Amino acid sequence: SSPSPPADAPSAALPAELSVGTEVEAFDRGWFLAKVVQEGGLQRPGMVKLHFKGWPKSHDKWIAIDDSEKLRLPQAAAAGVRSPPARCSRRARPRRGR
Repeated sequence: SSPSPPADAPSAALPAELSVGTEVEAFDRGWFLAKVVQEGGLQRPGMVKLHFKGWPKSHDKWIAIDDSEKLRLPQAAAAGVRSPPARCSRRARPRRGR
């Protein structure tokens, strides 16, 4: 049996088109559960807007769909994926999108 990849290793390749409602994991100082809430369309081709579960909309951010270092499909019982803390702290929250 081969060893399991580390928790921070990219999982299966992302689909070329991530549609609204697709659940993903996004890296921003740690892996966070997120959901695609908007596709980039003509204004932001190859980008999707993510909403981090349990965080206010002010933390939503745009990310390139081909950035495998910052975006991956959810992993079953994913070790290293953070759930939102009971209270937002400056240190742990995702950075704002630009």
